[in-house]
Amino acid sequence: EIDNVFTAKAEGFIRDHAARQQAKPFFVYLALGAVHVPLTPPANLRGKSKTGALGDMILWVDQTVGRMTTLLDDLKLAQDTLVIFTS
Repeated sequence: EIDNVFTAKAEGFIRDHAARQQAKPFFVYLALGAVHVPLTPPANLRGKSKTGALGDMILWVDQTVGRMTTLLDDLKLAQDTLVIFTS
C-alpha cells in the first residue's frame, strides 16, 4: 500500500514540475518495496502471474514503472529523461 502512496507522490511531483518548469531538469528517486516481504499483491493481480505472490508483485512493479514512463510520454518529457531501473 505504501508504494501506491510513493508512486502517487512521484507522479504529482512530475506533473507539477512539467506545469511549472518543463525546461528545467528534475530528479525523482522512487524506491519500491513491493517485492520484499510481506508480499501482499493487490486483489486485481492475485494469481495473475501463475508464479505466486512474488510474481504477482513483480507484475505490479511492471505496471507501476509503466505508469511512470507513460506519464513522462504524456507530458512530453520522455525524450529528455533518463530512467534507471534496478533490482
